[in-house]
Amino acid sequence: MAQLGKKVGAAIFVIVASTSFSHALSIEKCSEAEEVVFMIPHGFEGDYENLGHSLALYRTEFSYEDKGSQSVILTQCRSGETLTIWGDRNGRFSHDYVSSKAVTTLVKQYVSSSQSYSFPSLNAELKTNGLEVELTTAGEEICPCKAFYPQDRLKKTPYVFKPGYSE
Repeated sequence: MAQLGKKVGAAIFVIVASTSFSHALSIEKCSEAEEVVFMIPHGFEGDYENLGHSLALYRTEFSYEDKGSQSVILTQCRSGETLTIWGDRNGRFSHDYVSSKAVTTLVKQYVSSSQSYSFPSLNAELKTNGLEVELTTAGEEICPCKAFYPQDRLKKTPYVFKPGYSE
């Protein structure tokens, strides 16, 4: 009887483990997701980075008929707090164009500094640097958070990967 219990226990472990691994998502898949592929040829989302402490950073670009936008997005995967830092909207705003690489470098400096910033305080700090910043809170998990921090979804709606390319 004890032997049967061990076999049943092992079988349950294998089922649970295989179910957990089937939900794993590699960060490379995020650039192949339906919502990203849909933007081609006019847009881009990528350069995903895991900054530690449940933080994901990535870039977006979109352009069409001489209009466009470029942003860097920092998301706290656990809380869903998201900062979108706009680098360019083709002159719709009075600030000078700031490259996404410069914005990425600045955000990384704040994140890695010895001073601790909440998202609202980082929002204010980036604005004092002349950047256009939006602070929102997502109720849905996003692809980079599912790839980097699947355990931090908490009560957010789960991200479901849908391939943008058919094979």
